[in-house]
Amino acid sequence: MLFQRTFTQLSPLALIILGVQLVASHSWLQYIEVERTGAIGYPRNFFEPDPQADLHHVNLMESNKSLICNQFQRDAVNLPGTPRLKASPGDRVIGWHRENGHTTDPVYSGKAGKTYWYGTSQPSKQTTLGDVRTWTRDGGPKGALVGISKFDDGECAEPNHTKISKDRGVGVYGKNKNCRDSGFVIPTYVKAGTTYSVYWVWDYSEKYGPAVDSGHFEFYSHCVDIDVIPGMGEPKVRTVRRFNGPSRARDLDSEA
Repeated sequence: MLFQRTFTQLSPLALIILGVQLVASHSWLQYIEVERTGAIGYPRNFFEPDPQADLHHVNLMESNKSLICNQFQRDAVNLPGTPRLKASPGDRVIGWHRENGHTTDPVYSGKAGKTYWYGTSQPSKQTTLGDVRTWTRDGGPKGALVGISKFDDGECAEPNHTKISKDRGVGVYGKNKNCRDSGFVIPTYVKAGTTYSVYWVWDYSEKYGPAVDSGHFEFYSHCVDIDVIPGMGEPKVRTVRRFNGPSRARDLDSEA
């Protein structure tokens, strides 16, 4: 696997440094889903269970010069069993991520922040956070801001002792309840038969309070590719995918 080959090339000191950086805060996408059909797909080089998930999936960015994809996600490769999403122009794609205690058991006093979706048909390994933050809703030759959402959807929770986790139906002995990100719509100008790359960016700069006061700068990202296919007509499935990863959609035609 690409993960395993690259991971073994890191020195013990590098692993320790990365581990220290990732312990305090982290989150990443679990998968993305076409709202219309229930089809799902996964980020680049994604697999679970992963004992080194913090290292493989988390991309901490502390300046606008940070690369938008971490070293394990710069190649547009998906692993067997966690394929790319297939979706059509005009489809709404929603994301599911873990809250990892940032809403139910926050260590810091600030807000959980917002997530941003940036899309491009011209991905580059050298794209930085600063590059994508210049992209607008109107788009441009390099890419576009295609969606904005709150990190906390008001329902997600991890198992812990807090009142908010219990109120959200999880508590100490429950299962992870993923956050539903409102996602984005694939622009209609994206052509079928191409690959559309999307960067999920979480702005956690307000974890100590308003960033304008604290001066804190902290972003995370995850990189995903979508195989764009022609429109497939009306939806034939519906989904319920709140707890601990996806459950298979039910084919409504079978009930006709």
